[in-house]
Amino acid sequence: MDTLRNRTVEELQELQEDAEEIERLALESQEVHADSVTQAGLC
Repeated sequence: MDTLRNRTVEELQELQEDAEEIERLALESQEVHADSVTQAGLC
């Protein structure tokens, strides 16, 4: 998973202007969270 922590300040500034990339990261984050909950047996 691509995390924001691995990005430079310049990359984060560019990301602010890229709505598609923000949406992709948000969806990816939701998928990872759902997988984590399922694996932990919380649902």
